[in-house]
Amino acid sequence: MNFTKIPFFALLLVALSTSCSESMFVYQQELQNFINNPDYKLIFDQEAKPEIQAIHRDLVNFTELSGFQRAVRSAFLGLDTVVITDKTMPTLYLFVKNLCDKVDIEQPTIFLTTKTVVYNAAAQKLLMSSGAMIISQKLINEFSDSEIEAVIAHEIGHIRHNHINKNLAIFLCFYLILSQTSYQFNKDFCIEHPLLRFFATNWLASLATSFIVNKQFEREADRFSQEHSHSQGLIDFFKKLQQKELKNDIDLAATYQAIQNFSNNYGDKLHFLIRYYLAQAGNYFDKTYRWLYYNTGYGAHPSPAARIKDAEKFIACQKDSATL
Repeated sequence: MNFTKIPFFALLLVALSTSCSESMFVYQQELQNFINNPDYKLIFDQEAKPEIQAIHRDLVNFTELSGFQRAVRSAFLGLDTVVITDKTMPTLYLFVKNLCDKVDIEQPTIFLTTKTVVYNAAAQKLLMSSGAMIISQKLINEFSDSEIEAVIAHEIGHIRHNHINKNLAIFLCFYLILSQTSYQFNKDFCIEHPLLRFFATNWLASLATSFIVNKQFEREADRFSQEHSHSQGLIDFFKKLQQKELKNDIDLAATYQAIQNFSNNYGDKLHFLIRYYLAQAGNYFDKTYRWLYYNTGYGAHPSPAARIKDAEKFIACQKDSATL
């Protein structure tokens, strides 16, 4: 190609758009560098034997965590995770550090999933520990930097507001109350065995706790993310989640059309129609479950639509305050 015939402003526009595109996915590049680093490659090698992967993973984790820390973080370590450091993913590590310094909390341990199928981010701070968070590879690979930062800020919000400890305290209060008042309940429902009584009381205490704190803590963590300039990142993140939830409807419509265009005999067509309607029934079940999860005390998270609305409202309030 003869670049001398291309207008300068066009070349500049291409260069700027490429630079902007790359700058939106710094965390993806860091992840790839981490995975491809010869010192860590076996940790992520899906073709390596699991026991070999585990040895290399634990070599890193044992270096970064004391025995006590590994015991406290056992729930996260049990998910086949590796600790992120300032050497393995420096930009992400620095983002977490700077935000924690800003709100004056101890930096949590950051874990990365070594498997690509896990799709989540979570955080916990138990008692007086520094806390920990887990970030999945899938999350980093499918979202932009601003969306990832909004999610990380949300998780730091959980740590900043001590949600795990508050949840535990509320649960223990309910458990103690129910254990003292559940004699008649256990008698009425013929629950005589001590172990069965324990599980019944535990289940009721968990249910009561979830109806009180679920969604409230998530909104509080969202607000923390919004207050630290990540409202738009949250909006973009939850819009992508909405698209993922709608994907089954789109795929089902395409599948039905493909079956209608199927030209084999009626028996074969009926075979595929039965499979289609079974898939559609499963999709209806998933949508019903999501509605109950989002709109009742059963679920821990508000719906993506509600969280987008909250973030948009926060941005509008910020703009109104700036114009006063």
